[in-house]
Amino acid sequence: MKALCFGFAFTLFASTAQADMLSRWETSEEAIREQVLVLHGSGARYRDWTAADRNGKACLLSAMVQEFGRPAVESFIQELESTAARRMSYSDPFALSVDWARAAPLNRIQYDDVAPLAQACNSTF
Repeated sequence: MKALCFGFAFTLFASTAQADMLSRWETSEEAIREQVLVLHGSGARYRDWTAADRNGKACLLSAMVQEFGRPAVESFIQELESTAARRMSYSDPFALSVDWARAAPLNRIQYDDVAPLAQACNSTF
């Protein structure tokens, strides 16, 4: 019984931690995208994540944690948050886009390794 309770508590904690990581990923990515558009001088707006996007990203996040480990994925999200926090200091949309794209490789998450995971989750990366 203790093992069952521990397993449930661990699953609940992991789900909560993963939901927090997903929310932080979404918030950071949307802030960066908006600033890229501002720097391009476009009045257009990136489409916010939909429920389908969120479900795909949740699947992808789970697969990334399994593939690369929680520390690497957490560091990737922290890098996105750092870039989002600095986004107003950029004067060039290309430089901001490069820093956004470098968040994964800086944390040993290679795009070639993520692509099949994203495809399996019907998501993008």
